[in-house]
Amino acid sequence: MSTDSHEPAPARFWADTNVVTELAEPVSARGRTVPADIGEPVGRHVRELFVSCDPAQALRMQLEQSSLRYMAIADLGGGRARRGLLDISRASGWPVQRLVVRRQGYGDTLATLFFLDSPTQDGGAVRVFCADVDAGADEATRIQLGLMLMARAELVALLVPDQSASLRAQATDTLRNEIHRQRTGWLCRNLIFMPARTSPDFVNEITRFRAETGIPARMAPAVRRADQLWIYLGSTWNQMQDRMAAGQRLILRTLALVAPPPAAAERPDSLVVNDTELLAQRCVHHLLRQPGVQRVCLFNLQSQVVVAHSGTPEEAQAMAAQGRALLQAMGRAGEVMALGHALVEASFTLTEHRVQLRGMALLPGCVMHVILTRNAPALGPLPGRAQLEAGV
Repeated sequence: MSTDSHEPAPARFWADTNVVTELAEPVSARGRTVPADIGEPVGRHVRELFVSCDPAQALRMQLEQSSLRYMAIADLGGGRARRGLLDISRASGWPVQRLVVRRQGYGDTLATLFFLDSPTQDGGAVRVFCADVDAGADEATRIQLGLMLMARAELVALLVPDQSASLRAQATDTLRNEIHRQRTGWLCRNLIFMPARTSPDFVNEITRFRAETGIPARMAPAVRRADQLWIYLGSTWNQMQDRMAAGQRLILRTLALVAPPPAAAERPDSLVVNDTELLAQRCVHHLLRQPGVQRVCLFNLQSQVVVAHSGTPEEAQAMAAQGRALLQAMGRAGEVMALGHALVEASFTLTEHRVQLRGMALLPGCVMHVILTRNAPALGPLPGRAQLEAGV
């Protein structure tokens, strides 16, 4: 197996940032100009952005050039932002999409951004980014990209976990310091703290935050479910649009999400399948956060059907086919040499990469096929369902 192969960027990209020089401005059926998107579509719910400079700088230039309007979901620790985005997706049916940032000329994945698009009343969409960016082991890039998304968003929801007052104050201080460091580049004026539990101490912290940053931040009631998060976030967005000129308004079409689905025993098969796909996606996201992991494919061993994956659909199909062929060959070798039944697990090392195949107890009949860098640490066992759903 080899590294990703990518052709050099076409001439329509800038030399330094690969931002399209003349972004098209498609017009909707009602005549409103729709800002160009970021990156290029490469598969179902996946876009790619090739950069040759710092990822955060390239993203900033893309946002400036495209005039893409969006809100962002972030958190003050606890990993709640990504879980919040997934829960909104599950409750609304809007798919979680990915923007994969790659190094120009090499194809290396630098970061992955997660988002969904919420429909507007005029047939357009408002993007909802998750500021919890996946940048592998590069913590600096992860933080810089997350701050860039927050700094240029029209609205930011900061999810606050139920944690000690000291940890919460420390996280708030860190955010305040980052805003001061980006004083000229921080454009967001609508920031909402959404705690899992309210307290008088936290009210005082937000008051101090407003005084020291000049940002009119406010606190929402306690938020524990996706529908609560979206109702408050969506209604705030729509209230903001009321203060804009008519031609600039993007009014969200849906504020109340559907009720939580019934118990598994009462659900139709289609909903059970969707839950399986969501769990598989969370497994992929968890694996991509491990040091050195470059590509992941989860597939059914018997049917070779891809359940969830990173990268393009073509890459995933190739990984499923080769993974199944490798495990079948290992099984035949064991039978010929009378070594007993083969386990659904294999690992081998190539010149620049290490490949690991392993059966998944969480998804019976499925195998995870993971490609890592050669010197990456060993993959540990996957966490349980509850931990994955909690975004651990």
